[in-house]
Amino acid sequence: MEVLSAGVDTIRAKYSVQRLDLGAGAVRDEFVNAGWKYQYKEQFENGDIHGVGTRIGSHSMSYHGEGETLRLHLRDGQHLYAECSVPRMMTGELVNIELGAGDDVRMTLDGIQHRVKTWFKEPAFQKILRLDTAVDLAALAQMPAVISSAMQFKPPHTRKVVKMIFPGETSWIRGKQVSVRCYNKAHELMHKVGRDESYNGILHMCRQQGRTRFEIEGKLKGGYSMDVLKDVRGNVADVIESGFSNLNVYVGGLEQLRQEIEQLTSPEYAGQVWDDDLDAWMPHHVQKPVAAQTKNGLLAFAVRYAALGEMGMLSAYSRSAFYRHKQRFLQFGLSLDAVCEWHGYVDYAPVVEQLRAA
Repeated sequence: MEVLSAGVDTIRAKYSVQRLDLGAGAVRDEFVNAGWKYQYKEQFENGDIHGVGTRIGSHSMSYHGEGETLRLHLRDGQHLYAECSVPRMMTGELVNIELGAGDDVRMTLDGIQHRVKTWFKEPAFQKILRLDTAVDLAALAQMPAVISSAMQFKPPHTRKVVKMIFPGETSWIRGKQVSVRCYNKAHELMHKVGRDESYNGILHMCRQQGRTRFEIEGKLKGGYSMDVLKDVRGNVADVIESGFSNLNVYVGGLEQLRQEIEQLTSPEYAGQVWDDDLDAWMPHHVQKPVAAQTKNGLLAFAVRYAALGEMGMLSAYSRSAFYRHKQRFLQFGLSLDAVCEWHGYVDYAPVVEQLRAA
């Protein structure tokens, strides 16, 4: 696979601002008139077993202007959180396939600081709390397998990993500090707003390339050092290398699922046998092959699922019928995680080499 680009996608940064009393009506109204949304929450702290505690009120304001990529959230009048797509902030275009370099992130942070001076006096950058990096791959016909292969990624420092996949479209692996999303870039662009004259050309190019984005979402409570921006491509390579136990990842696809379906058995009642331990007659079951009609039904569903994807299947089936069919796979102990028309090995070693060579 060829590396098309690599860099930073989304950041979430924290700024300190001169404290504002959001409980005051005049201050609150000024922000609301400027397009901000106000929210007030109450919660109990230091409560005992009877639920008696201290009632704490929390004021917050959020801003996401129409047509803007910048999202702002102000908590307790002094902590400002800003989240945005670095490429969008740099280019001003909602539809693009660019990724930002380390210098682009620094310029974006400065730009945010200048932008929020509209509402706040002396905003000061504190730290980056979230840093999403990514690599775009020219996967061509191998794209469904690349998306499936991401399901074998193991996030660090995570006991319970949440996984989800829409075959041929996108897969998610959510961890505590690191999460991964691998997706068909052309499919994602189809759901974007703000299309312009360049949209069709970008969409066509992504389809021709089989452009697949391997996105790494990093969250760190203590924040990231600015040193992490010195070698963004190298950091992406490090995460990929540490996340897979073997960089040559095997994806069984429909071929492996077909073999598993062919070997399916189910318990069948075969009379009673005497149990000496219980001193009683007990029902006896033997494993018999699953009926050919059932196997064919499972395989036909899997083949169609691999071809149409999640959204396509929901269009072809009623929602209840679709999930009923998926439930049958679980009942037989089968997984649809690696369902795709391509099977074989996805080699990430060349990807790591290309990332480090640049």
